Amino acid sequence: MFRVHDFILSPFGRKLRLALAEKHLGFAVVPLRPWEGAIPVEELTRLELPDGTVMTDAGACAEYIDEIEPEPRLMPASPLARAQARRWSNWLDGPLWRSVTDIVLQERVLARHGRAVTGGPEALKASLAVLRTCLAQVEQQVEREGSLVDATTIADLSLAAHLSCLDYFGDVPWQACPATREWYARIKSRPSFRPLLNETLPGFAPVAHYADLDF
Repeated sequence: MFRVHDFILSPFGRKLRLALAEKHLGFAVVPLRPWEGAIPVEELTRLELPDGTVMTDAGACAEYIDEIEPEPRLMPASPLARAQARRWSNWLDGPLWRSVTDIVLQERVLARHGRAVTGGPEALKASLAVLRTCLAQVEQQVEREGSLVDATTIADLSLAAHLSCLDYFGDVPWQACPATREWYARIKSRPSFRPLLNETLPGFAPVAHYADLDF
């Protein structure tokens, strides 16, 4: 059985869990607490293979999962679509993570444990402003294509993972991105997503609509 070692509100571990679930590959979750060590959240993610081999880097792990279990595809068939999927996924796990998701998790969770290093409420406010700018780009793509690339590509799973972490705290301005909201409602309704919606972080209750499929 596969094992995903990660913090339950990390978008990187969530992406791997969604990828494994979409492939109907059994896995267990080994929850980690980022406030108990010195390792940044983005470096916590580990995929342990059934033979005990441990892989790092969520993007590489997701592509590995796609190669060992080809159906359904996480990477599109055409070279251009694959490049687009990687581009979106890298943007989400790079710039969006650093400027938004990481800061939100630090200020919403790690600060309570004395581990936030981003600058307090002003940093959180600035990150949520950046989120609106980022969502405007996503909204244009989703309005045009119906998704980032396709409903189950690595890019779309990456976006769903980040949005689910941010939406746990009610930080996604859904009224500003109706097409993205409709897309997320579809992704959120997939069987692979249900375990994420059923999880809560002790001491941090999610917003009321977090697990609501008709939010």
